[in-house]
Amino acid sequence: MCLQAATEAVIKSHWRKHVAPYFEHLRPAQVDPALMRAFIEAKLAQKANPATVRIYVALLSALFADLCERGQRRTRSRPSG
Repeated sequence: MCLQAATEAVIKSHWRKHVAPYFEHLRPAQVDPALMRAFIEAKLAQKANPATVRIYVALLSALFADLCERGQRRTRSRPSG
């Protein structure tokens, strides 16, 4: 599936301006539901439209789905016991 150039530009802009600054310093295994919730709450506190926040979450979801398909998403190990 090919994206229209304008759509791709919007997606890249959303990523660069809003998502990457929050997550780019982390490895995929470091992103957990609590961190995702904190990101959502931070964006809503910045008065981002909830529909726009859903777009950011969808971008992250697509990224993680792709990483999982490629076998590159490492889950955090759970303590045994």
